[in-house]
Amino acid sequence: MKKIISVLLILLLWYNNTYSQHIIISYNIETNSSFEVIEEDIEGIDREESKKITKSFNESFELINSMKAHLIASKNESYYWIENSMPSDVNVSNYEMAKIMIGYDNSYYTNYQSGIYTKYFSAYGEKFKMETLINSFNWKLSKETKTIGNLKCFKAVTTYKVVNKLREHTVEAVAWYAPSLQYNFGPKGFSGLPGLIIELKDDKVTYKVDNLEFKESKLQAKKIPKGKLVTQAELDEHGEKVRQNFINNRN
Repeated sequence: MKKIISVLLILLLWYNNTYSQHIIISYNIETNSSFEVIEEDIEGIDREESKKITKSFNESFELINSMKAHLIASKNESYYWIENSMPSDVNVSNYEMAKIMIGYDNSYYTNYQSGIYTKYFSAYGEKFKMETLINSFNWKLSKETKTIGNLKCFKAVTTYKVVNKLREHTVEAVAWYAPSLQYNFGPKGFSGLPGLIIELKDDKVTYKVDNLEFKESKLQAKKIPKGKLVTQAELDEHGEKVRQNFINNRN
């Protein structure tokens, strides 16, 4: 932690005295608690089998701590992705499940000029993208502060709904952003705050800045994936068709 604090201080001083055009951020990913398997999700499964499922899910959930996320941003655009860094001597099946849990295949491109952030993802064996307005986060800003490294950070909170075929629930996301770093982006497409998100608690996972690097050259972003543009309703409809085709082909 002392090393991170020193690096943040040096980089911040350098940033304030140069004309840096873009920034590269690495985030450590930390799980906040054990993974809970909801009873409705395993309805009809006997107790012993449900214990095995819960154990496997928790082992997968723990593996998320070995992953690292990255963000590259200029003042107007950013791109976020998760690095593939599977540790040695781990259960491959559990690691694959961990990737699904954290949305490993998801990446996000945010553009302030268009006011849109785009999520790129795979589903049903195909590649898709979904666009959302940046201002849909509806952040509630707070005067509460805390120091992370040597950066004074302010708290902001937002909520969003997660909907699947089993249930719908509301998730709270808590961000700590640094106004001294005027890059209005963060992990997982979260953006729209008056400063870089240094720490983000999103449900059971927290993203914490591990390293910052400033570049004076023009932003050289990673190659943005391709995918079919869909709405959530269109994706749900497509998924239902895929399921029905699978059922029909089995009969």
